[in-house]
Amino acid sequence: MNKTVTINISGIIFHIEEDAYDKLSKYLNTIKGYFTNNESGNEIIADIEARIAELLQAKVSQFKQVVLMNDVDEVINALGKPEEFGIENDEKNSTKENTSQTFTEPIKKRMYRDPDEKAIGGVCSGVAHYFDVDVVWIRLATFLLIFFGGVSLWVYIILWIVIPEAKTTADKLAMRGERINIDNISKSLKEEMEGLKSRMNDGSKNMSSFTRNGMDRVGDIIGAVFRVFGRIVGAFLVFIAVIIMFGLMSTVFGFSFAGDSAEFNDWINIIFINRSHYWLGFIGLILTVGVPAFMLLYGGFKLLFRIKYSNRWLNISAGLIWLIGFIMATYASVKIASDFSESSKYKENKTVMASAETYTISAIEGEQLLSLYKIDDVSFGDHSEHHFNKSEYTIGTLNNKKVIVGSPNLRIVASTNDKIEIVINKKARGKEKRLAYDRAKEITYNYKLDSTKVILDELFYLSEDQKFRFQEIEILVKVPKDKIIYLDHSLMNIIYDADNITNTYTQDMLNRRWKMTDKGLECIDCNGLEKEDDSQGQKVVMDEHGINIKGKGTHIVIDEKGLKINNHRVKEKEESNKEN
Repeated sequence: MNKTVTINISGIIFHIEEDAYDKLSKYLNTIKGYFTNNESGNEIIADIEARIAELLQAKVSQFKQVVLMNDVDEVINALGKPEEFGIENDEKNSTKENTSQTFTEPIKKRMYRDPDEKAIGGVCSGVAHYFDVDVVWIRLATFLLIFFGGVSLWVYIILWIVIPEAKTTADKLAMRGERINIDNISKSLKEEMEGLKSRMNDGSKNMSSFTRNGMDRVGDIIGAVFRVFGRIVGAFLVFIAVIIMFGLMSTVFGFSFAGDSAEFNDWINIIFINRSHYWLGFIGLILTVGVPAFMLLYGGFKLLFRIKYSNRWLNISAGLIWLIGFIMATYASVKIASDFSESSKYKENKTVMASAETYTISAIEGEQLLSLYKIDDVSFGDHSEHHFNKSEYTIGTLNNKKVIVGSPNLRIVASTNDKIEIVINKKARGKEKRLAYDRAKEITYNYKLDSTKVILDELFYLSEDQKFRFQEIEILVKVPKDKIIYLDHSLMNIIYDADNITNTYTQDMLNRRWKMTDKGLECIDCNGLEKEDDSQGQKVVMDEHGINIKGKGTHIVIDEKGLKINNHRVKEKEESNKEN
């Protein structure tokens, strides 16, 4: 049976054997003797006692409530003996040998909030210490998560509440994963005191300078303004960078999804000289836009959180990556653009004597032509029928090869002789005039012209293996003076210009006969058209005399004399005319 003593260490009550108490008491007295003359001696002793209490708490339990001699020995081995470490009295005890046992307890890192490197609550810096990563990346990840959904904002608040702050030196050592012993405690407190002293000296110097010269106050105010302005600029840079990166990621994902489409891949193969140019341009564009966006984000964070960390190799690497991306994108763009640089035209024409009284101009619709030429797998986008709009292209399959199918444009003009003439202007682009001319010549388009009718195809297609280089076809039908033409409704998708003396819309000219005059086409069977206009309630005529609007119960004329409604001039206009 051994005698026990009740003691209080760092506010915690322990029951300890009398022999163990004597040894622990001598140990603490020895430590106090070493740190008596130290400026931070009291803080060091308090932290050491707190650590002793923590270690002793781990030794007792519900079934073992008394601290034994072995427990005290383990605590002393964990903390170390004062004469073993480099503190002030080490010079006097340098001849002493290290006879203590090495403590082999594993270092247990703990999660704390870091009050010394905090930007807001010290959560990010504490997490960075725990996972041994740079705090910049933790703050960057936190900001991005907050910006893209606000999830990490609530996580940050919860962690701020749950994670304790590292208040004591022992807490800070445990946060950094350093062994909690006399040497580390004393060194940590010494560093804190030196830092505090340095800040106080700087503050006293600034205060002295502040009181000596009033201009320094202005400088301090300006400095504070610039710091605030720097944070505003940093937030703006981060905002711009996030928008750019969001747009870039949307583009990348969009092209990735489009890459699964057969039609998209067909267009890539038909537009680009070869597939490698597409990938060079695509990757180069990502690097050219993405690297500056990342550096904007990086610089904005440094300004926003006043981070002085700088990595020369990061800047050099980013510059090299951007340069490589710019070269890739430029090379691909130049290669493709050079193949569109020159344009050329190939012309075909056919004439026939205009002996008939009336000529019919019609078109073979696209669905029939696709079947005739055996072009299949044609995609019309949102169109539910096989028809084309002007300047519209699509891709089809002919003889197991992809071909481009397009729609021509039809114009009707006056002829300079007594013949019906068709002029087919085929256009294309290329790196050289000769190459563009050859491409234009290889456009396949068919039509028929005889003594009574003109039959045009509603589509054209390119020869197999031809690249898309803005191939176009313009059709001119030249009609002699005083000849009559009938415009069939099948021309709806290709006709776009037919000058007429009544300024009738081109689409409204179909299914009617027109006579070519010196001023353009004149409708000779438009009575039905006028009735349709009257049924809608109004008719508008615009000529050299002005504008004439007729409607049910209303007749408005705007001419050189002014405005007249139902044959009555506007009063103000009449008075003005009288004065003149």
